[in-house]
Amino acid sequence: MDLEAKRTVVLKDNCCFSKTTLKKEYRMKPGANAKPVKYFKNGYGQSYGVYLISDCVPMRPLVKRSDKQKENDNKLGEIARKSSRRYQALLMAHDLMMMDNVVVLDTETTGLESDDQIIEIGVTDLKGNVLLEQRLRPSVPVNPEASNVHGISNVELEHEPCFLEIEPQLKQVLIGKTVLIFNAEFDIRLLNQTASAFGCDPACIAALETECAMYLAADILGPTNHYGTISLAGSMYCLGVRFTHQAHSAVGDAIATAEVIHAFSELHCHNSCEIN
Repeated sequence: MDLEAKRTVVLKDNCCFSKTTLKKEYRMKPGANAKPVKYFKNGYGQSYGVYLISDCVPMRPLVKRSDKQKENDNKLGEIARKSSRRYQALLMAHDLMMMDNVVVLDTETTGLESDDQIIEIGVTDLKGNVLLEQRLRPSVPVNPEASNVHGISNVELEHEPCFLEIEPQLKQVLIGKTVLIFNAEFDIRLLNQTASAFGCDPACIAALETECAMYLAADILGPTNHYGTISLAGSMYCLGVRFTHQAHSAVGDAIATAEVIHAFSELHCHNSCEIN
């Protein structure tokens, strides 16, 4: 069906379309006074409007481009894609997978506030091998709301070591490594708060080389909230990744983070092949 025939069909029914569909399918655009008749949200929470095709006007016909122009367009498109935040984030994920000194860290805590502490810490490599899994006895009680999430109670922690006792082991698995964390800002803050509560030197925490998997995920998959971020569970859902260990456990979430990075690395390889 030619363009004019397609336009005639949809004009007859006065259908509604987004700007993208109008341009791509019908070479039309909203007129000067056209307004969306309704708004929708895409899978990333961004809104877009749809327009009555009767309120739209034809665009200029496409001019046939020469082979040289098409070649230049492809080159410019490749440059644009490779300089995009999404491509750079995918490249970073792929580079992380190629490194042999990356560890993944996750924690469970007594809560979210400035006086809360870590009660469980998990460190794995990107293959999912567990390097450290330890519950900790805090000096403050576990907030009931936090306990409802991770299922760890005060009673379960009474005979666990405190942060000071496991600090040497923690240093051994983290120092000299690239530490990948989903929401690095939060976990580093809680590490500092816990170290401070037990009189540990925070210098080693400040010296850690960290990468935040949450912001990589937001750049690749798109943010899903007003903070401009995406959750670990949301990232897994978008990628079709499933928990292989208990969710909301430190090791379980660390392994899930590693799986997300692995999926991003595969996406990078697929996208690079398409661009090439």
